[in-house]
Order: sequence, then C-alpha cells, then structure tokens
Amino acid sequence: KSRWHRLLVFACIAAIAVPLTLAAMSWAGYHYTALELSRRLGLTIGLILLLVLANAMLMRWLFIARRRVAIEDAKRRREQALAEAEEDQAEEDGPTESSLPPIDEEKLDLPAISGQTTQLFRACVAVTLALGLLGIWSSVLPALRALDQVQIWPSVQITEAATDPGIESLDLKVLTGGVEDAPGVGASEETAAPPPSSSSFDPTGLSLATGSSGDAPGGSDAPTVVTLADIGLAIVIGFIAIVAFRNVPGLAEIFVLQRLPLDAASRFALATVLRYAIGFAGVLATAAVIGISWDKVQWLAAALTFGLAFGLQEIFANFVSGLIILAERPVRIGDTVTVGNVSGTVTKIRMRATTVTDWDRKELVIPNRQFITDQVINWTLSDPILRVIVPVGVAYGSNIELVEKSLMEIGERNSIVLDTPKHYVLFRDFADSTLNFELRVFIPHIEHLLTVQHQLRVEIDRVFRERDIEIAFPQRDLHLRSADPIVEIAEHVRGRADDGARS
Repeated sequence: KSRWHRLLVFACIAAIAVPLTLAAMSWAGYHYTALELSRRLGLTIGLILLLVLANAMLMRWLFIARRRVAIEDAKRRREQALAEAEEDQAEEDGPTESSLPPIDEEKLDLPAISGQTTQLFRACVAVTLALGLLGIWSSVLPALRALDQVQIWPSVQITEAATDPGIESLDLKVLTGGVEDAPGVGASEETAAPPPSSSSFDPTGLSLATGSSGDAPGGSDAPTVVTLADIGLAIVIGFIAIVAFRNVPGLAEIFVLQRLPLDAASRFALATVLRYAIGFAGVLATAAVIGISWDKVQWLAAALTFGLAFGLQEIFANFVSGLIILAERPVRIGDTVTVGNVSGTVTKIRMRATTVTDWDRKELVIPNRQFITDQVINWTLSDPILRVIVPVGVAYGSNIELVEKSLMEIGERNSIVLDTPKHYVLFRDFADSTLNFELRVFIPHIEHLLTVQHQLRVEIDRVFRERDIEIAFPQRDLHLRSADPIVEIAEHVRGRADDGARS
C-alpha cells in the first residue's frame, strides 16, 4: 500500500511539474522544443494507458479461460470420483496390479499454465512498451544513432555516420531551440529539406535490417559488418525467443488445445513440438540479425549433423526417436507399457528419454531409442481391455457340467469383470492327473489384473468346496512286478542285524 501511495504522490508531482517546465521552456525561447516534448509526452502517456488497458483485458481473458477450464476439470474429477467410489464399494479388498494412484490423463497443471501465460503477457507488454518508447523518442535522442557507428565485427572500430546534413541541422535546431531564431521554419523548411537517403537514414535511429549497417560496398563477397546496434537487437530478439519458448506452449494449451477434440497425449505432443519450433526459429532469427544467415551456415549445419550421427549417435538416435514418439505416438502419457523386463506407466516423455514408473513406485529412465527399435508392449494403446485366464484342474470323475456352470457363475458375480466381451469357460485338456479347465474373463484395465486373479481363485476354492468338486493334484501309482527278491534282501539284512546284537 505504501508503494502505491508513493507512486501516486510521484505521479501527482510529475503531473504538476512537467507542464510548468514546458511552459518555462517556451517562455525562455525554446517553444518548438517544448511543443515536440509535449507531443511525445502525450504519445508516451497514451501508449502506457493503452498497454495498461490491454494488460487488464488480457488478464481478464486469462481469468475467464482459466475459470472455464477449472470448472470442466472439476466436473470431470467429480465424475471420476463417483465412478471410483462405486467401484470400490462393489469390489472386495485384494492386491492390485499397481499400488500407484491412477494417472489422470486429462489433468492440467492450471497454476503452472496460468503462471506461464501471465509471464508471457507481461513480457509482451514490456517489449511493446520498450519498442514504442524507442519509436517515439528516437528522433530526439540522436545519441542512440551512435550505436550503429560502433563496429564489433570484423574489427572493433568507430565508423563515421552516414547521415543527411539536413537531418543533422534539424536535430541540432530541435536540441538548441534555435528554430525560433529563423522565421518561417516549420512545415515549409521541413518540406524543403533534401530527402534522406534510404541507404543511410533510419527513422528509429537503429539498423533493424540485417546487413543494413554492415554490408560493405563491393557486393556479396564483402565481409559482414556487425555493429553494437545489431548486438542490441539480437539480445532483444533472443529475450523474446526465450520468453516465447518457456510460455507460449502454456498459452496454446489453455486457449487453443483445450478447445480441440484432442486427448492429453496429443496436446502434450503438439505443445512439445511447438516448443521445439519456437526455439529453432528464435535461434535462426537471432543469428540472422548478427549476420549469420542460413545460407552461410548450412554446410556447417550439415557437417555438424553428420558428426553427431557418428560421434554422438546414441544421443542423436534418442533425440530423433523422441521426435518419432511425439509424431507417431506409439506410447503416450498414462499408457501401461512393457519394455524388455520392465513394466509400468509412462509418466514423462522428454527429448532424450522416457520415464516409466513401475508397480514398486520406482521411476525408470528408458532411452527413447528402445521404444522405436526394441519390442514394446503397450497394454493401453488403442484398447485398455485385457483378457485374464484362470486355469483350474479338477479330478477325474468330476461332473463336467457342474464345473462349467460353477465357473460361469463365479465370473458373473465378480464386479470388475466386464459383461461385454462375455466371459467363457473352456475344457482344455485331459492331463495326467486332472481335467484342465480355463475361466477366461475380460477386465477394463491392466491395473485390475492381480485383483481379479486373486478374487476369482478365492471364489473358485470356496464354491468347489461347497459343491464337492475336487481340485486335483499330481498323483503317482507305484506297481511292483516282483517282491520276492526285495523280501529276501530285507530278511538277510535283519538276520545280520540280529547276529550282531547277540554277539
């Protein structure tokens, strides 16, 4: 509160002091200078008010969009909570395939996205204000033109300014207030002044075009000259590129991607590709400002790519594989996958590696190349429904119709087992000691695998006990063809033992 109070006091003092100062300058003979300064002050105040209004409108727009997304997210989470409550109430306690909480693919990090968008808006307002002030005050601040005279490359030196004499004299009159000493100076004298050369005059005082300050006479073979103005412009473009790289994906997520019929994995892929494109474009634009155009570095880029493909082929292969994963999407955030002997849920997809969280809550960082070149099982790519097979063997002589009926009833009573596709029972084989049956059911997700197997086996044991159905185990019958030699050996051993005891 005290800071705003001090700012208000300073604004009131400036509102009183500035007009008085301009009036004093006009009374002292600097009337034209006072008019120019007052006009530019008016433009500056108008620009600031316009940017404040634009910032307020953008913040209001962000608030409405964030509120809409939050309401949709709350409705979806409420529906998901109700479904989970009904499922927990219906199913019995038992081990689960994953002790991890289910990953919510649609969940958005609203505070992070909102922070990115706010930061992007503020950066845009700041850059617009800086460029606007530069455009308004550049003509009365000729010192800024000196930046275009400081040569950095190919050698550090101060070059001579190539400006028009009429412009120099006009700037000198504006600064000294000597316009009033020459009657008739105004629109007629400005019109009579020789037009500035398009190759040597920049109304903003800065060389905004690449090579405008540096292409020396002599054609394209002349070395590119980089001035301090080019460096400053490259810094500004680099700052804009960094801000856009960090925050534009969040803006696209909350304002564009949320309105499209895309799932979370598709939105993540598009946001990541957009981030890479912004970074690449920012690097090219910054390099072009300082004279490093694509036609000059394309051979270097080709050689660098060739060297990366051989010298850092693993890293390069993982990077390209990451792009392929984002484009083709064989795995997505939230998918349950098996890579080699590792099974878990995909939680992160990055440029070099993908993070998979297994059932023990261990985060495994797997290089992207393995998802492209190796065999990968994606349990939930297009259909999360999984078939579960529970084998059971009954003794010979059991009632086969009763066994089949009991297994069907067990599958129907389980709350996790899906009604469609329909579960069924198969009589698989006549084994050595058992009649082998299989109960085949379908579950909605792999995370219910162990739970369903546990519940079905417990229920099979209970029902079979109630209905006197014997669950068989391996049995072996021993048949002796002749027992006489064995009896003689046993008697001989016993006799020797008795003789030893008497002695």
